[in-house]
This record gives sequence, structure tokens and C-alpha cells, in this order.
Amino acid sequence: VQAQTLWRALQLRLGRFEPDSQVREYVMDDYLVLYLLTPSVIHLLAVRHHRQLAFDVYDFLDAAD
Repeated sequence: VQAQTLWRALQLRLGRFEPDSQVREYVMDDYLVLYLLTPSVIHLLAVRHHRQLAFDVYDFLDAAD
């Protein structure tokens, strides 16, 4: 239930971007890069070392626009 609530909140926030936008990840050596790809620009969301437990979705949702 908590994951579904976070997913809906994330979708609402990302819905403000262009309709063809996609959240993608890229694995590079020991790092994971999370980014938002829109038709006009790429937004870097987070860079994490593989030993970090997870992305803090709450920080992303609470961030200023």
C-alpha cells in the first residue's frame, strides 16, 4: 500500500512534464543514475553508489519545483 501511494504521488509530480517523458536508470560501474528523459531536456534525479540501500523518494517528492 505504501509503495502504491508513493508511486501515485511520483506519477502526479512527473505528470507536470511533457507527455512523452520517461524515468530511466543507467548503471555505470558501481553507480546507478536515475534520470527523467523528456523530448526537450534530460533531468538528473539521483546518482547512487550500488552499496546505498535505496533512493529516498520522500526527498524527491518534497523537493521544491
